[in-house]
Amino acid sequence: MLSRGHRLPRNVSFKGAKKSSSRFFVLKIKDNNQKIDRFSIVVSKKTEKRAVLRNRARRQVASCIEKNMLKIKAGKDLLIVLNKNIIGQTTGEIYNDVLDSFKKEGLIK
Repeated sequence: MLSRGHRLPRNVSFKGAKKSSSRFFVLKIKDNNQKIDRFSIVVSKKTEKRAVLRNRARRQVASCIEKNMLKIKAGKDLLIVLNKNIIGQTTGEIYNDVLDSFKKEGLIK
């Protein structure tokens, strides 16, 4: 689980934010003018009906972010919206996709 300081509050708007998509999610990026990154991972009921699978996918993405927290450039708000393709994927595949997407957007140092 991400520490409280790295969680994105609900009242942050992503209008005009930069969008990027990958196989498993859509990434929205916005500057936050702070020295830390804040993340939010969203999985809708349309993606998967069963909460167990939605929560598992959310935990897999969060663990990837936690393992690479020191490599990620500071000062961004990131909203990660997961899609149907992520359900049933291995942690390794998700890990590679998250890192590739972050590198593509220049978020990795």
